[in-house]
Amino acid sequence: MVPMTWEAADLRIEGYVSRPTLGRRDRKGQFFFVNGRPVRSGLLAVMLERPYAGRLPPERRPVAVVHIRLDPRLVDVNVHPRKAEVRLSQERSVYGALTRAVEEALSPYPRQEEEYPALVWPFAGVEAGVVREERAEYLAVRLEPMGQLNNAYIVARGPEGLVVVDQHAAHEQVLFERLLSGGPAHPLNPPVRVELTPREAERLDPFVSMLADLGMEVEPFGRFSYLIRTLPSPLTTSDPRELLEAILGELPGCRRLEPEAARERLAMKMACTAAVKAGDILSAEEMQALLDDLTAAWSPATCPHGRPAFVLLTVEELERRFMRR
Repeated sequence: MVPMTWEAADLRIEGYVSRPTLGRRDRKGQFFFVNGRPVRSGLLAVMLERPYAGRLPPERRPVAVVHIRLDPRLVDVNVHPRKAEVRLSQERSVYGALTRAVEEALSPYPRQEEEYPALVWPFAGVEAGVVREERAEYLAVRLEPMGQLNNAYIVARGPEGLVVVDQHAAHEQVLFERLLSGGPAHPLNPPVRVELTPREAERLDPFVSMLADLGMEVEPFGRFSYLIRTLPSPLTTSDPRELLEAILGELPGCRRLEPEAARERLAMKMACTAAVKAGDILSAEEMQALLDDLTAAWSPATCPHGRPAFVLLTVEELERRFMRR
């Protein structure tokens, strides 16, 4: 068995997963615990198994013991009469974190395929109603920026202590949520003309309508020429050519995905490309605006890729470290 750990904000995942050389024909060797309570969840099983694609034969299931620890306020245990099933607020953050933890644990074992198998959200074949996504309330406070650390992290004062925010991950999550929520597109006047290679044009054409749905209207203008007519409202300061170039690099991985999964993947890439980067110097006003946007987000704990967006250092923890407790 291989140990795994992953931690972000109020979420910690730890346990053991089997090496790819060990597998069962069923999921009876998978055990999940949320805050010490044994639970059943088809979705957790699916996300546990994703990193095994290309490492374990499709008909085999990994063995695992997974402990998930998070703020009790984010867990509803009153779903099942025996409390064997739970509802999790910020379910995608939890599932993404689990996949990331398992992927890191399996990193010494090479994969035979580059892509995860296509998945639909909600996942097909999983009992509906066991989990639901609700808006997070644990960060519903106003954070006051104190400054930047290494031009990559915002150090803020919160009611429970210090909050260190990864400015790129936080901004990426804010933009990702806004892209998926839709809204009016921002017209470009004049439109931006781009020239593509035949291969790039072939990649782009099947996704033109999906990009328009995300607020980026790209219109053919000749054989391999295109006009970028609009940008999504959250990305109005982005370079249209740079954004399209990033999207073109992401399209091959979207071809095998279901439409909704492909749309989310494109939104993730667009948000990542447009978000502030480590090294960007932010003014006090920009830091405050980003903190306000993050605390208003539905899923503020992580970026769309599952990386932590912030870390909380409580007063109690500081007192323990300074041996005042």
